[in-house]
Amino acid sequence: MRGTEFEYRLLGPLEVLRNGLPVAVRAGRQRALLASLLIDANQVVPTGTLIARLWDDPPDGARNALQNYVLRLRRTLNTPDGTDTGTSGVPLHSCAGGYRLDVPGEALDLHRFDALLARARTATSAGTPQRASAMLGEALALWRGEPLLDVPSPTLQLEVVPALNERRLKGANKAAGRGGA
Repeated sequence: MRGTEFEYRLLGPLEVLRNGLPVAVRAGRQRALLASLLIDANQVVPTGTLIARLWDDPPDGARNALQNYVLRLRRTLNTPDGTDTGTSGVPLHSCAGGYRLDVPGEALDLHRFDALLARARTATSAGTPQRASAMLGEALALWRGEPLLDVPSPTLQLEVVPALNERRLKGANKAAGRGGA
């Protein structure tokens, strides 16, 4: 990624690291925007979806305001202290109809969680319960509390957080060989 490595954490308070250093995303709407893009990482998130996640009652000019939040988020992600106003190396792209945040491999804790659960299920099926248990423990250790606890978006809190919590419970049950839908 052009020499820049990001790590994102959703499974608890929202956190971002760039090249191992914390990036402070302090503004509430920037946090909601970042969380919204991370939930749908590597996909174009439609402008309308982002607006709905940022505002309960969108203001006039919400599209322009969203563009400004995207610009500010790019700048915030550029350096840990936010002093550089450039955007080189920031994987946030404007696309037809929305925005996309490129998140490689295991740079997102949610993706790591899913990958570890899949490996735990495979180990369970292969009859290696100790390996499955280790993978499951590693997956569950990624959870640092209530997901998106510090993200001020009622839409995310009502629609996304319960789904993440359910994903955690169902995934853990399946990986442990206890079924689940």
